[in-house]
Amino acid sequence: MSTADRQALHERLAEPDADVLVIVHPRPLIRTAGAIQNTCAVSLIQAETLAAAVSHDWPIRFAPPRAHQ
Repeated sequence: MSTADRQALHERLAEPDADVLVIVHPRPLIRTAGAIQNTCAVSLIQAETLAAAVSHDWPIRFAPPRAHQ
């Protein structure tokens, strides 16, 4: 890794952009995720993702599945 690459990585990690990545711990969301999973036919990871979005007031977008090419 070059010095410029290391500097760019350091700058990215030192000042994270909240719009780029947020890591949410699933444990506090487990009740919400469980309720979503018991209500809708979704996997646990999908339920955790929806619970995180609801808990953090993030927008949720639904779209039809893409056709396989």
